This record gives sequence, C-alpha cells and structure tokens, in this order.
Amino acid sequence: MKLHGIVPALVTPLTEDERIDEAGLRRLVDFLLRGGVHGLFVNGSMGVFNLLKDEEQLRAIEIVVDQAAGRVPVMAGVSDTCTSRVIDKARQAARLGADFLSVLPPFYDTYTPKQVVRFYKSVAGAVDRPVLAYNNPFTMLTSMNVAIIAELAEIPNFAGIKDSCNNAVQYQEELRLLGGRPNFSILLGTTKLMTLGLFMGADGFIDGLHNIQPEWYVKLWDAGQAGDWAAAREWQLKVEALIAFASYEEWLGAFELLMREMGICERLVAQPLVPLTDAKSVDAVRALMRELGLGRISWR
Repeated sequence: MKLHGIVPALVTPLTEDERIDEAGLRRLVDFLLRGGVHGLFVNGSMGVFNLLKDEEQLRAIEIVVDQAAGRVPVMAGVSDTCTSRVIDKARQAARLGADFLSVLPPFYDTYTPKQVVRFYKSVAGAVDRPVLAYNNPFTMLTSMNVAIIAELAEIPNFAGIKDSCNNAVQYQEELRLLGGRPNFSILLGTTKLMTLGLFMGADGFIDGLHNIQPEWYVKLWDAGQAGDWAAAREWQLKVEALIAFASYEEWLGAFELLMREMGICERLVAQPLVPLTDAKSVDAVRALMRELGLGRISWR
C-alpha cells in the first residue's frame, strides 16, 4: 500500500479540559471522507500534538482508526523528543491500527545528517508499520535536504516523506531522484504549490487547510491526474483563498471558529494558544466563510 492523494492533517477537537472530543473528531473524519480524501493524518502539526498529553495523542489515533474503518489509510504522528520515546509511541500507534507512521526528527536540538539517518533507521527497524519522515523546517531546528532524503529512501520499512519546506526546487529534485518508486511516497505539505507539484508528479499532499473544504482539494487532485491543467488552475485559485484563514496570529483560534460555525466541534485551542476573540477578526472570518460559501454542515 502506498500513501497518495489528498491526506488532510486533522485538527484535534478538544473538550474544555483538553481531552479529545470524541464526537467532534468522529464528525470531522466523516466530513473529510465525505469530501473524497484518500487518507487521514492524525497528530500532525495542525493537530497541535505537541500541546497534548501522550494519552490524548493515542486516544486520537484510536478514534480516527475506528471511525475510518478501513475506508482510507490512517497515518499517525508519533514524534517526540528522543528515539526511545518515538519507538514506544510508534509501537502503541501500530497496536491501535495505524497504517503508516509519521515522524519528525527529535525536538529541541539540531542534528547532523548522520544522526538523522541513524534516528530513522532505529525507528523503522523497531516497528512493523511503514515509516514516513516529516520535514518541517519552519517548526524544527533540523531540516532535511535532498541528499538526506535520498539516503533515508534506502532504509527498509521506510515509506516516504511529507515535505513542508515549500521549496519548489527541492521538490523538483526529490521527485527527479525518488519519484515513481512503488513503495515510496513523496507528499508535499503545501497549498500554493499544488498544481506545480501535480505537474512534477507528486504522490500527494498533506495540509491543514484540507479540514475546511476537502472536496476542493480532491477536485484539484483529480484535475491534475487527468492532465486537465486549465481546471487545475481554477481549483488552485479556489484553494488558495482558504489560506486567509491561517493568516491570523491566533491561527488555531480562527480554525476553531470555523469548525464551530460548520458544526463539527466547539474547541481546538490548547494552552498556551488562545482563542480568536478580537471582534474585527471574528467578523472577518465569518465574512470570508460567506464569500466562499462555507456554512453549517448538513449531517443527513
């Protein structure tokens, strides 16, 4: 099985005491699947996994796997501060039924290419689920270039990368060297470069904006797969309009308002993040929702 297509990085519905809101998470999974997505990514950056207790991260995996019920593959984020903690969490995620495991380099410190490769070899060799690296230079001290990724691609049980560098040159080089492998996915964490990524042959896309309007992203994916680049450009413009929702200082607060207005859940914000309370910003989010035709979801 190769991960491909539109794979949303799920937000994490929460209760007031920052436990998993099970009903909200199940509604979110159903909404995304109804939009035609090809996979689900739980405990990614969009899900603020780093602000949640380990038991809540694992509970989120359990719920998403159960609600997906095999309809699409589930990738679980199991990132942490050291190799042993990642391996422990990865094994638990595998027992809960995750199909793929997503792993950032360990937090806090900067690591050499040799250390990064050693880390991924240790993780991939310790679990019975395919492992994907996650390159996110905007939140991590360690960034992976093409040479490192090419070395990782030779590790047994290593199944690909989610690359959020937003560097078209790096994407092009990755796809030139590693694209088309039957068991290796190159998934781009971008909205702005989707049409370009499709043209270059990306295996798929992972983005938090998929939570808002998954169907638009699926239509863009389908247009690219069909080689209909005129339609792809039209859908590209539509999905780029969603970027405005992520432009606020309280970015997760804006998504929380969106999810509440759409009837999915009440809360997303975990401390130390704060809700979106500025009246001008709240009005702007609601106005953009109306402009884009986004409203309360009908569950019938």
